[in-house]
Amino acid sequence: MAYVLVVDDDPRVLALLRDALSIAGHDVTTAEDGAAGLRAYAARRPDVLITDLMMPKRSGIDLVFAVSRRDPAAVIIAISGVGESFLQAGMAVGIARVFAKPFDVRDVVAAVVELSRA
Repeated sequence: MAYVLVVDDDPRVLALLRDALSIAGHDVTTAEDGAAGLRAYAARRPDVLITDLMMPKRSGIDLVFAVSRRDPAAVIIAISGVGESFLQAGMAVGIARVFAKPFDVRDVVAAVVELSRA
């Protein structure tokens, strides 16, 4: 299965995704903001990065740009409550999938499975 890094400032979202992905057999690491997420990414490149886009300290948008510069082949899933059109714009900067909050965790798990096989 895949190694997944989940970055979100909401501890409930982190726990939900960590638990669902772990139950599905994935190895999961979590980070609470974009700065911690970038450090975790640098320490061990994940097969899939899942990030919220709006976070304190360093936003998910900054994280996506930093990761994409370092690793153009990075597989990124974005989640956010900021609106579908904003999320869709992320597809132009290398985000593979987008999910608006609230999302169905089964859809996110399915996307991880699909994208980690590609």
